[in-house]
Amino acid sequence: MEIIWTDEALEDLHVFTQYYYQVAGIRVARKMRKIITDAVEILSAFPFIGAQIPNRAKVYRAWVVHPYYKVVYRIAEKEISILLIWDCRRNPADLYKRLDE
Repeated sequence: MEIIWTDEALEDLHVFTQYYYQVAGIRVARKMRKIITDAVEILSAFPFIGAQIPNRAKVYRAWVVHPYYKVVYRIAEKEISILLIWDCRRNPADLYKRLDE
């Protein structure tokens, strides 16, 4: 399946990469970015690897790809849309608000 990154997901990835660059340096920033992007590539072969997010009007899936981060996405017929990269340390209610926007 084809992977489509939304602008919001790309912005999330950029923000997390910049955060790690500032607090831990370029090596760690690159490593964290690679963890996330490699996981997204795996989704093309295994789109149902993520758990369905319950109680939402639309069907969303989320896959925890690192203890701190999950990839939130939707599956269409021939593509997977990466909607956002979520920091699991944040309030889950904020995730639901972003999904419902």
